Amino acid sequence: TPIETRTYQNQVASFAHEAMVKAKIPSLVVSAVTLECKFHFGIPKTRLKNTKVGDPHVQSPDLDNCVKIVKDAMQGVVYHNDCQVWKESAESLWGNQPRAEITLTF
Repeated sequence: TPIETRTYQNQVASFAHEAMVKAKIPSLVVSAVTLECKFHFGIPKTRLKNTKVGDPHVQSPDLDNCVKIVKDAMQGVVYHNDCQVWKESAESLWGNQPRAEITLTF
């Protein structure tokens, strides 16, 4: 696993752990999980004229790779195994502030 990927996974795991503590969820979720992901990528200066916030981001990194990193990072932090994710939705957008918005329902 590339170091950049590992670093991102560690950040996701840390934020997921904080969210679990804040929500007072004492242990790993054992039920089925629904996952919603919104990935926002900063608009480069070279694309400012032709790209608006909310436009689809259709370049690397691939959306499925972004989702996979998030699911792997939350394994052992939020749920036992990412096979518990029975339903997922994801989108990749251009935005002002790069971020990932992750919502889990269980």
